[in-house]
Amino acid sequence: MACPPALMNQEDHFVTLLINVNQARFGDHGELLLSAPAGETIRAFPSAPKP
Repeated sequence: MACPPALMNQEDHFVTLLINVNQARFGDHGELLLSAPAGETIRAFPSAPKP
């Protein structure tokens, strides 16, 4: 799929981080924290329930 270069770079960085994840845990507020060996962390919050 073709996207603007900035968006493709963001996706490439995200996928690289996901490939290197070596630890997963939940934070104090219920967020999912994925950590890579170089110290990067991806933080994902749960979505709000639909009414």
